[in-house]
Amino acid sequence: MSLDGKYAGHVELECIIRLYSNHTFRVYRSNDLNEFVEYGSGATMCNLFFSGNGDAGHYSVLVFGHLKLATFERKILRRIYGPKKNNEGEYKVRTNQEIQDLYGEPNINGILKSSRLSWAGHVWRSEGPIGQATKWKPNTKRPRGRPRQRWKDRVVKDLRELGIEDGEELARDRDRWRQVVVAAMGLNGL
Repeated sequence: MSLDGKYAGHVELECIIRLYSNHTFRVYRSNDLNEFVEYGSGATMCNLFFSGNGDAGHYSVLVFGHLKLATFERKILRRIYGPKKNNEGEYKVRTNQEIQDLYGEPNINGILKSSRLSWAGHVWRSEGPIGQATKWKPNTKRPRGRPRQRWKDRVVKDLRELGIEDGEELARDRDRWRQVVVAAMGLNGL
């Protein structure tokens, strides 16, 4: 169910940002990504929720979606923290780095990568239907053109950024995999 109270036929991205100081709830909508941001009293954090499927937090966002999502997050944080005042009394817009330093949490792309790797570890350890489905190779011809990027391709790319070659083997050791998932939060790039 979405914030509008309607069931979504597609996956809807909701980004929740809560602040200590503000007790009124406002909802912001980005026209580009169809995400909602609500902030009010609570801890300072940004979480992703996906409605429309039973798999919260495990949705693949395309590359241009990462850029738009990061831009939208910074836009909301700029509005929350406001402009900065210099020594002459003039107000200036905060830079992206200043916003990230004030926020002090991993950016939204790092959270997505961490969530994706966490789910990948679960899938690779699974002996059930989900593990079998990811290992299955179809016996059909591939369509013409460049192949679409798969979820597994994105996970392998994230692991390569961390310097890990064999993620499926590493995922069997839960303690080491947990360290990999935490390290993925520090990956800010695409």
